[in-house]
Order: sequence, then C-alpha cells, then structure tokens
Amino acid sequence: MAAVAAGRTALSWAPGPSPALLRIEDELVALEADGTVLIDLDGRRRVVHGDRLRFPTSGLGRGPYRLESAAGHLVAISP
Repeated sequence: MAAVAAGRTALSWAPGPSPALLRIEDELVALEADGTVLIDLDGRRRVVHGDRLRFPTSGLGRGPYRLESAAGHLVAISP
C-alpha cells in the first residue's frame, strides 16, 4: 500500500500485452494503448494514438489518470 500511496504502482486490466499507464517522473507513458482514451480527474480526455505515447504531466489536469477503451471500459489507472 505504501507503493500505491507514493505513486510507484500502476494497475492494468490483465497481464501480458494489455494497455498500461505508467508515471515516470514528470510524464505519463501509455503502453499498448492505441485507441484508448486518457482521462484526468477533471474529465479532460485525450485519445492515445500509437503503442507508446508520452504525456507531460504539466499539460494534464489532476490525477489520478485512467485509460478507457473506446467503449468506455476502464483498462488502466495510474496516480
């Protein structure tokens, strides 16, 4: 739980090649997430294009952040 509170943990839908959202210093990195939507706590949305996309957190709203499928299913979260 300490790792979660410190922001060193990301949760993903399933093991293996599935979308993941990682916080690395001042960036969020969306992996295997082409076609998903990155959503911040304020509800701002950004479509992910590509299998590895970096988002500077300075250009995002507040976290935690989540990835949703095009159908609106939660697939990954990160602080």
